[in-house]
Amino acid sequence: MAALGSGVVRRVEELGDLAQAHIQQLSEAAGEDDHFLIRASAALEKLKLLCGEDKECSNPSNLLELYTQAILDMTYFEENKLVDEDFPEDSSQKVKELISFLSEPEILVKENNMHPKHCDLLGDELLECLSWRRGALLYMYCHSLTKRREWLTRKSSLLKKYLVDGISYLLQMLNFRCPIQLNEGVSFQDLDTAKLLSEVKIVNLEKTANYSLRKFHEIKEGMWNLDFCGLGLKELWNI
Repeated sequence: MAALGSGVVRRVEELGDLAQAHIQQLSEAAGEDDHFLIRASAALEKLKLLCGEDKECSNPSNLLELYTQAILDMTYFEENKLVDEDFPEDSSQKVKELISFLSEPEILVKENNMHPKHCDLLGDELLECLSWRRGALLYMYCHSLTKRREWLTRKSSLLKKYLVDGISYLLQMLNFRCPIQLNEGVSFQDLDTAKLLSEVKIVNLEKTANYSLRKFHEIKEGMWNLDFCGLGLKELWNI
């Protein structure tokens, strides 16, 4: 276990250095100080100091939390820029890059298999937030793409993939605090049952999580009402 822990520390330190370099590029391009980039950089500086101490004594959970918080702030800055510009035509690669950044903490935990449950290392709130941010980003991106004819014709299959991925992240988010244990007779192909169960989960989440309710309701509405490119809701549930 100690060897696994030191491996996580080394990997988090490497990822932190890469993220810090990325933040420096973003700050220079912005030409002004930004609250989220400053906070992300400060978290990574603290991470670097802690990693400089005895790695065998470092707490992987604390280091991973610092890295995750920095990633959430850094990507939030970039997401805001994309939204302000209504996702320019060449946004696809940037969206993939942000999804990759937001996926890295979970990937790190899975690769090292340090705990039976990921929440033991990262915590429910951070895991929820990582899933929420990925799902929300893809939702906003898809919403922008549906205004462009090319994406509704020649690129419809890619749009479908983004939609399904986004909904998967949102369902994953809803499952952390209030997982539903389904009986054998319950199937997500039963649309009414699936909707009822998820509405219960949504109510529970809205009572306990500190999210933007306006955005949350937009995404909840999208889960039930979107029918892009002939892809029906029942098919979206079959993921």
